[in-house]
Amino acid sequence: MNHALQGKAAAKLEEAGPSSALAFEVDVEKYFDFISEVLESFVSAKKMKCVYVTSSIPSSTLIKALEVLGIDLSNVHFVDCVSKAIFGSAPSSDNISYVESPTMLENIVLKVKYFLRKGGGNLLVVVDSANAFAVYNDMRILFEFFQILLNAVRSRGDYAAVISISSQTKPEVKEMLALVSDQVISLS
Repeated sequence: MNHALQGKAAAKLEEAGPSSALAFEVDVEKYFDFISEVLESFVSAKKMKCVYVTSSIPSSTLIKALEVLGIDLSNVHFVDCVSKAIFGSAPSSDNISYVESPTMLENIVLKVKYFLRKGGGNLLVVVDSANAFAVYNDMRILFEFFQILLNAVRSRGDYAAVISISSQTKPEVKEMLALVSDQVISLS
């Protein structure tokens, strides 16, 4: 683990408190350290559940990488927006829900809301990544998507974290993240 990141993401989420939505800018080389940090030091430590929306990496690839890192994924449910678009079909799994593509924003919101209702106690929704969503969607529609999704999370008293890769984030994506989130945190 990158020691420069250790504790920072979890501390920022803890400091923001429930009903918050934070945007994290992360260097690509620190990407897995950041995800590990959030899942270990925040989700597992607080005995929370997590809904992880992936739009850049298939959930199977992400799960394998996190398992190699020894991350407990028993309380993580994935909303995978990549696998069906790339592979056409995807294996069924209890902890993975598939959406046809990152352009199916309404379906993503519905899947996340389902898990919010089903989730029970404290929950963290991770949206990974704003950069990938910006590639597939019009900025005006993406802005509306993030507003609806993050407000749904906030209204339940849960936490949201939106990840963007700092070197790949266009100025209009940064501006949108500043408008829809409570705080943009650079961990570069």
